[in-house]
Amino acid sequence: GAGYLTISALFPGQPERDPGIPTIHPYVNDRADALTQYYEDWTDDVCWELDQNNSCEVAVLIVNNTENYSIEYYALRTFQYNGLGNEGKDNGVLILVVTDVRSWRIEVGYDLEGILTDTRVSDLAAEYLEPYVAEENYDEGVLYLTAEIAWILVTEYDGEGAPPSDYPISFIPLTWIHWIIITAIIIPLAIV
Repeated sequence: GAGYLTISALFPGQPERDPGIPTIHPYVNDRADALTQYYEDWTDDVCWELDQNNSCEVAVLIVNNTENYSIEYYALRTFQYNGLGNEGKDNGVLILVVTDVRSWRIEVGYDLEGILTDTRVSDLAAEYLEPYVAEENYDEGVLYLTAEIAWILVTEYDGEGAPPSDYPISFIPLTWIHWIIITAIIIPLAIV
């Protein structure tokens, strides 16, 4: 009844996969045919070396469009559904490039947010990606950005990542005590 609906709203299960959000593989996924084979292989090698030597996983996805989703939502869901990062660590990075609008988005796992902050990611993209994408030179833009991110992770990521979260559900800023209080209030209301 109502109690189940309340509890399922507070603690949702695995979300259904949104239509059009792709399954990707490590490491380079060029669905827009924007890269030459040489640069695709080179970028793939950079990602593979990083994964082998540092445990961080960087995936590149190039698409023509985002299937009527916002670029932010498309990148986030692609990151989540494909479980980027290594087992037990949220140390993945998704570099998304959308050719139809010459736009980009970089999704960063929680363990890497202290290293790849929003400001730093924007600065990296402005220097290494945007000038090339503006000229439709995806080869060099994607390779240079990927290589720079890989270099930063090799030199700055020690495998420790971010400190454990105080929040049991990382994207909802409530502690365990808050959840207990909410549950103690809602369950009796749902039974009535």
